[in-house]
Amino acid sequence: MITPDGQALGTLCVIDYVPREMTLEQSDALRILGRHVMAQLELRRRLAVFTQGDAVRQQALAALRHAVDACEFILHYQPQVDMRSGRIMAVEALIRWNRPGHGLIGPAEFVPLMEESGLIIEVGRWVLAQAAADYRDWLKKGWSVPRIAVNVSPLQLLHPGFSAVLQGAVAVCDQPRAELDIEITESVLMDNTAEVIEKLRDIRRMSVRVALDDFGSGYSSLRYLARLPIDTLKMDRSFIHAMTENPDDMAIASSLITLGHALNLKVVAEGVETEEQQKLLRLLLCDEMQGYLFSRPVAKAEIESLLRNSAQSDPTDVVASRSLA
Repeated sequence: MITPDGQALGTLCVIDYVPREMTLEQSDALRILGRHVMAQLELRRRLAVFTQGDAVRQQALAALRHAVDACEFILHYQPQVDMRSGRIMAVEALIRWNRPGHGLIGPAEFVPLMEESGLIIEVGRWVLAQAAADYRDWLKKGWSVPRIAVNVSPLQLLHPGFSAVLQGAVAVCDQPRAELDIEITESVLMDNTAEVIEKLRDIRRMSVRVALDDFGSGYSSLRYLARLPIDTLKMDRSFIHAMTENPDDMAIASSLITLGHALNLKVVAEGVETEEQQKLLRLLLCDEMQGYLFSRPVAKAEIESLLRNSAQSDPTDVVASRSLA
């Protein structure tokens, strides 16, 4: 018995009560029997791998379900600053899973499973409500609060109840309006483009701004881009990282900024980590930046310190604020 990759497992032995010589047909029949046995073993192996993977997935889903019920998620915030003044113009809300015994877990490790299982609808509703609650809390403290941007997955955006959920987070009876924005990725345009455009129009009628996130990393048509009811282009960080090393990437970044401005859109550079990147982006007339140069995503208490310092600091000094992160 030999596996498909040529590894010998052993010999199939058939015992009879009468010693005899096998005919050619009997030898062929034994070889066929051996192949059938190997096929059955391989099927059992693959089934075991499949069921094991499903078991791991089910355990992860159960842990996420428990996290939702136990309120184990928190929001961190990353500032989005004006390229010239250094003032915080907005903050992006980024979800973290504060899992007991594991510490903080980033969204890349659990959001795909939430989207696959549909849990993203419930968790996304919580993110909007929590971001709005934090906004109102800062207003009560008498601060000049920047807008809060929330990432929205295609599954959320196309859900029939999303507009009502967003409206409910933004406008609460007897409470000040929460200035929330949403960020979508180019992947939302791959299907149901007409439906997406109509949904975005409804959202903008609520005075909610829309940003196209990770722009340049997907496959959206420029024709659709011109039709999209959006306010902001956020350039993918891959262009920002490469622009100081490669003239071609510099040309692409310049073209994206020019394109955004031609469409009357604000352009934000993501993933800005060095002063050289910042200087080049200023020369290219990029509007705002977001990245570790100014601050990592931080917890609510830390973003409050950044907001206070941003309001009090010299408006011409961006890099000095890095020490606060």
